[in-house]
Amino acid sequence: MSKRTSLGIKMVIFAIGISAVVYFFFQTIGWFWNPPLLKNNTEAFLEQIREQDFKEAMKRFEDSTANNRWPDDMRELFEKHDFKLLTFDGIRAEFDDGSYSTGHAELTFEIDSRPIRTEVILTFGNRGKPKQLCAITPPGVQQSELPELVEWNRLMCGGSF
Repeated sequence: MSKRTSLGIKMVIFAIGISAVVYFFFQTIGWFWNPPLLKNNTEAFLEQIREQDFKEAMKRFEDSTANNRWPDDMRELFEKHDFKLLTFDGIRAEFDDGSYSTGHAELTFEIDSRPIRTEVILTFGNRGKPKQLCAITPPGVQQSELPELVEWNRLMCGGSF
C-alpha cells in the first residue's frame, strides 16, 4: 500500500470519526436543549391539567416528588377547593447549563371564583418533559391568602415559593 493510499484511508477514518462526534453532540443538544420541544411538552402538560385529566398529565410530567397519589392529590386540589387552571401562555425556555433547563410561563388560575394571574418558574427533565412548575405568589398578596397556590406548589415543585 502506498503512502498516498494509507494517508487517504486515515483521512476517511478521521472524517467518519469527527462526523460521529458532531452527530452525537447535536443529538444530545436536541434532547436536552430544544426550546420548541420544551414549550410544546409544557403546553401539552398544562392542557391536560386544564382539562383535569391528571393521569394523562402525569405521563407528561417528570418530577421525583410525584408518586402514584399525584393524580388523586391534584384532583382533590381542583375539586375540594374552588381551583382551576384557566389559561397558560408565555411559555419560554431560557437557560441551559448542560444539565438542566429553566424557563418561565404565565398561568391564570381561578381561585374562589376570581382569576389570579401568576408567573411560574419552570424546570425541565429528560426529553423536555416539565419537571417543576413553581408559581410565584403575586405581588401584594400574602401566601396565607392563597392556600390553593401553596398546595399547587407542594404538588408541582415540592414546596412553597
